[in-house]
Amino acid sequence: MVKSNPVRAREAWYRDLHYLTDSQWVEALRASKQVSYNYNDRLLQLYICYIEPTTPECASQQATLLHSVWQCSQLRTYWEEILAHLSNIVGSKLPLDPGLCLLGIDIGEYTPSEHKQLISRALFQARRQITLNWKSSSPPSVKLWHQAVTSVANKEKIILTRSGLLPRWWGSWQLWLDTDVTCS
Repeated sequence: MVKSNPVRAREAWYRDLHYLTDSQWVEALRASKQVSYNYNDRLLQLYICYIEPTTPECASQQATLLHSVWQCSQLRTYWEEILAHLSNIVGSKLPLDPGLCLLGIDIGEYTPSEHKQLISRALFQARRQITLNWKSSSPPSVKLWHQAVTSVANKEKIILTRSGLLPRWWGSWQLWLDTDVTCS
């Protein structure tokens, strides 16, 4: 179920994260423009900001919002594997932080600007896998996440080529394609 009140949604995230400034909330809402060229994906990012908590993975009756997409023990390994893979690609350690991974805030604090788009889109695909598997009793597959990001990379190449920006922005995507991963 989606919360229709942005103030209540922000308050719920603040309760769970124990931090969320006005500027970080604005950044989280604006992150929808960074996750994809696809408008359906952008709407999904906004949906994540307003989502109600439930957690079929561990059968918790009264899950918090944060538990549903982050703290659930079934999701912990999923996020750790994703961050390890992304850290390996960009050459800097990305922290296991829900603000970064779920809301897309402070990406620039942890990675050079040339990798910001890759990290933003890859973390969105991780969130997307959670929403696509919302009612499943097992966590999303890191392998499916990797395939989804690779699909995004192929689309990015077409878009960047057509807009004449391939030389400027393709470097981090090429790193993605060149990095081997063993996914579960």
